[in-house]
Amino acid sequence: MTKLKYLGKAATRIDGVKRRISILEATLTLIGHHGIRGVKHRSVAQQAKVPLSATTYYFDDIDILINDAFTYFAEKSINRLKSLQKKCFALIPKNHLGTLTDEARWLLISQSGRYLADHIYSQISQPLQVKIENAFKEESMRNPPLARAFDSLGQGVLMAIGEFFNSIGSQHPEVDGLALFAIANQIEFTHAELNNEVTAEEIYSQIEPILQGISLRISKEASSIGHKTSA
Repeated sequence: MTKLKYLGKAATRIDGVKRRISILEATLTLIGHHGIRGVKHRSVAQQAKVPLSATTYYFDDIDILINDAFTYFAEKSINRLKSLQKKCFALIPKNHLGTLTDEARWLLISQSGRYLADHIYSQISQPLQVKIENAFKEESMRNPPLARAFDSLGQGVLMAIGEFFNSIGSQHPEVDGLALFAIANQIEFTHAELNNEVTAEEIYSQIEPILQGISLRISKEASSIGHKTSA
C-alpha cells in the first residue's frame, strides 16, 4: 500500500503552517467548484487570500499542490473514519473470545451499521466534499501517482472495516469489508451525486440486508467451528 505523503515545502513556523493549510483548503474549494483543472497558483492565492508568492513558495509545481491537497483531504477523511471505527469497536465486549451469541452479535453489527449510516449521511450532507472526492477520483484515471494515492486511501478504509469484522469472528473479514465498502460508495453516489434527499434511517435500511447476510454467515461459521471442536 502506497504511503500518503506531502511533497511540497514544509512550514517551520506556526504562521507558516496556518498559511500552508489555508492554501490547501483553498485548493480543495476550487477543486470542488471547478475540478482539478481549476487549480492554478493565482486562483488558489486569491481563494486563500495570500500573496501569489506564498503558493509558489510552498508548492512550486501544480502537480505537487494537487498531491498535497489530496493528502490533506485524505488525512481528514481518515480521521473521520478513525472516529467511526472507535465508536464501533467500543461496542465489542472486552475479552469476549468468540463467546458472542448470535443475538448479541447481530445487535453489535446492527448498531455499527447505524453508526455507518450516520457517517454516510454526514458525508452526503456536505455536497462540496463529495464533489472534491469525485474530482480526485476522475483525475486519478489519468494521473498514476494520484491513482496510487487514491488506492492507498481506499485500502486503508477496507482494512479498517476488515479489522472490525475480524474482531467479531468473521472468517472472511476482507470480503465482508469489501461488500460494505461497495454499498456505502453506491449509496453516497446515488444520493449525493444525484441530489436525492435521504435520511440516516433510509440509508441504514439499504445497508441492513448486507449486514444481515454477514451476521448470518458469521453465525454459521462459529457454529461449524464449535461442532468441529466438540468432535
